[in-house]
Amino acid sequence: MIDITLENFQSELIDGSMTTPVLLDIWAEWCGPCKQLGPVLEKLETEYAGRFTLAKLDADKVPQISQQLSQMFGVRSIPFCVMFKDGQPVDGFVGAIPAAEIRTFLDKHVPAAEELEAAAEEEAAQTALAEGDTEGALEKLQAIDFATPATGAAPVLAELDAKIAATKRDFQARFDRARLLMAAQRWPEAMDELLEILMRDKAWNDELARKAYIAVLEIIEPPKVKVADGQIPPVDPTVSTYRRRLSSVVLS
Repeated sequence: MIDITLENFQSELIDGSMTTPVLLDIWAEWCGPCKQLGPVLEKLETEYAGRFTLAKLDADKVPQISQQLSQMFGVRSIPFCVMFKDGQPVDGFVGAIPAAEIRTFLDKHVPAAEELEAAAEEEAAQTALAEGDTEGALEKLQAIDFATPATGAAPVLAELDAKIAATKRDFQARFDRARLLMAAQRWPEAMDELLEILMRDKAWNDELARKAYIAVLEIIEPPKVKVADGQIPPVDPTVSTYRRRLSSVVLS
């Protein structure tokens, strides 16, 4: 839980909500319903385990912010809770409503537990790749539940496409795009994007694109099939094609 002041409003509420939804509870010492709602919200923050951050703002101590939000939503009473996402207030509710209703409200705006776990696994995989631990990255990538779609993937892809269109050598945007495609199990498209980086700068970010590419190949390559002596085992055409493309780019 965070107490919001004029000094930390930007960093904790606006900037903080860019990565994790923030529920702002506007309250006051003299408000009886506020004192009923507060413990319920704190319990839910613990229950949701990182899926949102609870922030509290004393309406009497920081009237500039509380009044502005009240006017924005047409609210004249407290407790008043506002959900912030991506730096913007997106929804709210008034009063000490039951916990079940608050859960319904939260579930509209916070990522599902499965999505949060997948995001954590993906971040761990990217860290392993950055440190040169291809085997560790492979293990983390394989642990991701790819049946869970990336949260808000479509609009984020559109933003990355715009960045890449503006600057072909925006390698971070290309790599982020490849990560989203991997999360959606769009393996060929992900490898195509990684190849775009490799064709322009093989050494970018300590060869991160090459390491990620190899990890993807390991994921999509089917298990080895036992064959009789003298016979050639079958080769997956997609894996074979993308191994050749990698060799062509790396050796060029």
